[in-house]
Amino acid sequence: MDLLEQNKDDAANPAGKTPEGPPCQEDSAELNAIIDHLPMALYWKDAGLTYRGGNAEFLRMTGLTRRELYGKTDADLHAEKIARRFRQEDGEFLSGERKEGWFSDKYIPMKDGADIWARTYKIPVFDGEARIKYIMGLVQDVTEIKQDEIALEERESILRTILNATSERIVFVDQPGKILVANAAFMRDFAPQRQEAAGLLIDDLLASPFFQKILGGMYNALASGKPRHFDLTPEESRTDKYFDVSIYPVNSGKEIIGAAIFANDITQRKQDEQALLQRSEELRAAMLEAEKASKSKGDFLSRMSHEIRTPIGAIIGMTKIAFASDDPQKVRDCLNKIDSSSRHLLGIINDVLDMSKIEAGKLVLSDAVFSLDDLITDIKNVSSVRSEEKRQDFRIVVDNTLPECFFADELRLRQVVTNLLSNAVKFTPEEGTVRLELKNLGLKDGAVLLEVTVSDSGIGISPEQQAALFQPFEQADGGIARKYGGTGLGLVICKKIVEMMGGRIRVESELGAGSRFIFNVRLKVHDKGEKAGGPALQIGDMRALIVDDNFETREYLKHILEKIGVRCDAAANGNQALRLAAEAKESKDVFNVFFVERALPGGINGVELTARIKKLLCGKAAVIMTSVSEWEEFREEAVQAGACGFIPKPLFPSAVFDVLQEISGAAAGAGVREGEKSVPDLTGCKILIAEDVEINREIAQALLAVTGAQLDFAENGRQAVDKFRAGRGEYDLILMDIHMPEMDGYEATKLIRAGDGEEARLIPIMAMTADAFKEDIEKCKEVGMNDHITKPIDENELYKKIVSCRAAGRLGSQARNGAKDEQKE
Repeated sequence: MDLLEQNKDDAANPAGKTPEGPPCQEDSAELNAIIDHLPMALYWKDAGLTYRGGNAEFLRMTGLTRRELYGKTDADLHAEKIARRFRQEDGEFLSGERKEGWFSDKYIPMKDGADIWARTYKIPVFDGEARIKYIMGLVQDVTEIKQDEIALEERESILRTILNATSERIVFVDQPGKILVANAAFMRDFAPQRQEAAGLLIDDLLASPFFQKILGGMYNALASGKPRHFDLTPEESRTDKYFDVSIYPVNSGKEIIGAAIFANDITQRKQDEQALLQRSEELRAAMLEAEKASKSKGDFLSRMSHEIRTPIGAIIGMTKIAFASDDPQKVRDCLNKIDSSSRHLLGIINDVLDMSKIEAGKLVLSDAVFSLDDLITDIKNVSSVRSEEKRQDFRIVVDNTLPECFFADELRLRQVVTNLLSNAVKFTPEEGTVRLELKNLGLKDGAVLLEVTVSDSGIGISPEQQAALFQPFEQADGGIARKYGGTGLGLVICKKIVEMMGGRIRVESELGAGSRFIFNVRLKVHDKGEKAGGPALQIGDMRALIVDDNFETREYLKHILEKIGVRCDAAANGNQALRLAAEAKESKDVFNVFFVERALPGGINGVELTARIKKLLCGKAAVIMTSVSEWEEFREEAVQAGACGFIPKPLFPSAVFDVLQEISGAAAGAGVREGEKSVPDLTGCKILIAEDVEINREIAQALLAVTGAQLDFAENGRQAVDKFRAGRGEYDLILMDIHMPEMDGYEATKLIRAGDGEEARLIPIMAMTADAFKEDIEKCKEVGMNDHITKPIDENELYKKIVSCRAAGRLGSQARNGAKDEQKE
């Protein structure tokens, strides 16, 4: 009887009695004992998938007896889901789909609640006719093994999670170089084209030449058993990052079995190092710059000492010579030199003050209406003196399309142009050329873009020297500074002023080939309206001949004259002028007016030509002399030759208009118009001067006494107020100092304005002070002053402002009379 039949009989004999049988029954019992002692569970089912028996281990696992097991199905022993899975597996044997035994691991819930993991080996048992008679299963409880595996998987999952979460790039390889694990960071940076690296050779993964440093370090660590450390640059890692790479060999205790590679992103650290290095370089450069600035300021102070002491020395020296001399001509020469040195010293002080305002951010512009003609005339008067001393060809060319009046800061614009011209004259040798050109670059939104060019034929500037031109406290070359002088501040101030006026300045120059300074500013155009004063110009049938060797001057003056209706012709020299004058006389269409340049080439100068014109035309034509030279230099001989007027160059429409207005309707030669400002006639005007410093009172008296004005003085603000109140309207103008004892000019002005009567309200009060900043001027206006005159006093500015006040009808007597007339009406 086989084992299965034995189990069947056991099931039929629940008492456990051993039936009688043949001698082989002892073998069956022995076999049953062996089966029951197997450490693995054993069961068998028939072809109907009914359990026919199981060994002791299986019965223990199921918690059943043999009788209870016999005839049961999987549905009786397990939940439906498990039973269905077992039936599906067994059905594969019965259908012939499976013919051999196979392993499977299953999680099996047990009746006693002690659920297990079972590893089952199922085999079919065939009868003599090759039909499946039984399905036998060997079952091993692998719960502990499975739990260990699950725990290991969990640990591996945790480890992988940690590895993938860390920002460090990590890969583990075995001794042959096969990758065991590579985290996400490593794959992202070093193998972005792959999803998985486990099982690959690292040589294949990092096949690019860029990674030879990593591979070389890894094989070195595997061979030597020593760690390796190095950095990877972005070029070496083929990324945009820097990496700090560490490779550690893994030792099992007996041998090296692999290596761990760690790559840490140190890009930020490298950037910080580079930033620190750059900052260090910047600090070093700043330190060098500071040292350079310190040296520059030291040099500047040295230059300033020299620049200041030079005019002071001249002033003191010339004063001593004047005191010691009885020769009036010598004394006059000394006074001229003292005046020149004083003005030079004032210029130095103004530069220093402007520079201090620039560094403090307090340089501001004061816009006002001004005439372009007046501006250029003033610039010419200042700049031509030194140019004439050096016998230079100094020319001014003005675009005839430029408007006559602007609203801008005239003083600052003049400062820039004068400074550039001063440098041009200074660095240009004798008989060289200096040229000022003003050009209209276009009108937009009521403002003209003015381009000013100052060019010369001087020593020129090298590219290296040009780099330092607009730097504070710098000069292009120390040797040049020693030879020509200067503080080194002028161009810095010019640049700042130009930029504040919305423009830019640049230089074009070559060493030994002269220089061109060009700047542009945008100036608001002011419509000054009709020309005030005097009758309208009666042109009639006026015909003029322009005699000048300069083509630009001829064309410019011709444009001015034709614009106001004068018929014009032009000649380049005296001979040509005489020929044209003779032809005009013969045709009985004579020239009424001649504009003659004094310094004509070709043998006949302007004075001689004037005499010959007067003789040719019987003295009937008016001859106007033009020249860059001062009128006083040739006045006497020009008047004797027959000149009846003079216009200084550069020529301006207003000056031409004025001289034509003066000669129109007047007899030729009736007088000479000089085209220059003269001392005003202030006879009948009484001026109160409030000034505490005696020498300043003396200067004011000297400047105003020649005007015929009656002067009275107060030594402080309190006296000024008292005298004004006691005067009962006798004063026409008050010139008020600011800083005085007992009461300053501000307080005195407020008290005067607060007084009763029209005099207190109408009398003009002008500040006459050394406070020259914009805020000082604004404060003067706030307390009730009408105008501001800066010390040291410029007589032209003083006269101009008094005359302007008179022209506006604001002098005391004029204003009072005007107010009375209004009341009568």
